[in-house]
Amino acid sequence: MGDTLSAQVISMATQTGMKRGRLLHHDASVVNGEPTTVKSRRTSRTANTDLLRPSFETELTARPRLWLRRLLWRRQLHAAFHDEADAVLEDFGLSRERLERYLAQPFWRA
Repeated sequence: MGDTLSAQVISMATQTGMKRGRLLHHDASVVNGEPTTVKSRRTSRTANTDLLRPSFETELTARPRLWLRRLLWRRQLHAAFHDEADAVLEDFGLSRERLERYLAQPFWRA
């Protein structure tokens, strides 16, 4: 079941913008409404591997969109971890108390 849970967490992280390893950013120049060049650069994502601090928390986005992303992320975490043993949570760097405290927060609180 641990492998299945790992696959679920990786899938959840990918859906919300967290990528394993690195994230590819694209910068495009636009002239007369047409893209002229596209540059890509890779950035390290090692700082954002904490499941209770997803990468979208640091993005500049409108509050309603941020609130929705928080709500969906917390629902996904609850669905993935609510029946798991404490040992499995420790494998992901979490404790039962910390996870429950995080999931109990209203969506408007980080």
